[in-house]
Amino acid sequence: MASKKILFAIGLFWVLFSGLVFAAPGIPDRFYGEVNFSNMSAPDNLSVTAEIDGVQVAETSTSAGRYGYGQLFFVTDSSNNRSGKTIEFFVNDVKADETAVFQNGGSQRLDLTLGVPINQLTTDGKIENEQVLVAPDSLFTIIFRGNLTVVLSSDTETMATIQEIHGLGHDFYAQHPFEGRSSLVGYEIKIDGAVESSIVMSYANNLSGDIDESSIAPYKFNGVSWEPIIGFKLDKGSKTVAFKVNAASTPYALFAGPKTENLCENISCNDFNPCTTDVCSEGVCSHGALPDNTKCPNGVCKGGVCQQIEQPTTDNAEPQTTASVEPQNQKNPQTDGVATENSGLLKDNGAPEGSDTNPDSPKENTTPPTAFVTLEITPSTAIISFVVMIFTLMFSYLIFRRK
Repeated sequence: MASKKILFAIGLFWVLFSGLVFAAPGIPDRFYGEVNFSNMSAPDNLSVTAEIDGVQVAETSTSAGRYGYGQLFFVTDSSNNRSGKTIEFFVNDVKADETAVFQNGGSQRLDLTLGVPINQLTTDGKIENEQVLVAPDSLFTIIFRGNLTVVLSSDTETMATIQEIHGLGHDFYAQHPFEGRSSLVGYEIKIDGAVESSIVMSYANNLSGDIDESSIAPYKFNGVSWEPIIGFKLDKGSKTVAFKVNAASTPYALFAGPKTENLCENISCNDFNPCTTDVCSEGVCSHGALPDNTKCPNGVCKGGVCQQIEQPTTDNAEPQTTASVEPQNQKNPQTDGVATENSGLLKDNGAPEGSDTNPDSPKENTTPPTAFVTLEITPSTAIISFVVMIFTLMFSYLIFRRK
C-alpha cells in the first residue's frame, strides 16, 4: 500500500510539474549590429524597432552607428509561439533590407542597411530660415551642439522650413519659471511644413544631488505656462529624453523635480490600452492618448483608440494568430517614476547567458531577468499538458493493476 501511495504521489507531481514546465515562456532572441544608410552610418538616437506579423515587439536606439550594444536589444517570446517567425526591422519607420528568423535563445549579429540616404545638418550655432527637402524614402537629421537631435520625416515629399533653433538662456527661464521644478536644458524649435519631428534632448551627467532623475520630463511652453508632453522616453543610460511632435513651434525644455518620497512606488497605472500612456505623479494616475498613427496590435492609434487595419486575404490563406503586444518596461521594464509609467515606449529585456561566442557581441547584462519566468498558459501548452496527464494516469493505473 505504501508503494502505491508513493507512485501515486510521483504521478501527481509529474502532472502538475509538466503543466508548469510546458507553460513557461520562450527564451528571447538578441540582436545587435551596425546601421548604415546608403550614404553614411546612422547618427545617434535614431529609433530601431522590430516587428513580427505587423506588431512591434522591440525597440531601441542607435549609438555610434550601431544598435544593441550599450542598450541590449531583445525580441521576447512570452507565449512561446514565435520560433521560426520572420522579424522585420525599421529605423525611424524606414524598413531595413534585412529580416531574421526568430530563434529562442539566439544571439545574432545582424547589420541593418537602408537603401535610402540620410541628410544631415550639424551646427553649433543658431539655425534660421533653412529650407530642407523631406521625402518618404529619406530622413533629414539636425544635430545641434551635439546635445539636440531632430529627425524630420514625412509620408509625402515636402519642403520644410527650419525657422529657428537655438538654446534657451537663463533670462527666458527667469521670465517663465516652472514652480517646484528645475530646468535642465531647453531649446526654441520652430519648424514649418507637413513633417513629423522626432526630438531627442541630452541632459548633463553631473545632475545636482537633490534632483530626482526619474522625474525628468519634457515640457512645451504655450505662451503662458509649461505644459507636459505626453508620450516620451527617458533613458537614464544615455541621459536622453525622446519624444515626437507634428512639426515644432514652441520652446521645449526638460525639467526635473526634487528628490521626495516615491508616492507611486506601489501603484500600477496600467489601463491596458496600447494607445495611451500611463503616468503616476505624486500617487495619482493619469492617462494621455499617444500620437495618432502610433502602431498598436493589428492597426494604428487614433484618438487614443487602437483602430484595426483590414488585412488582405486569399482563398487558400491559412488562419493566422496575432502575437500579443509585449509589456515593455520594459525598456526596462525599467520601472521607476514617471519615465517607466509612460507605457508604449522603449524597454529593456534580458538574454540567455553565454548564448553567443562572437567577440563582437555585446556582453552587458546577459542574464535573463525574472520577468521571463512568468508562467503563462497557452492553448498549445494546455494540450501538451493534458496529453502528459493522460499518459501519466495510464502508467500509474497499469502499475497499480500489477500490484
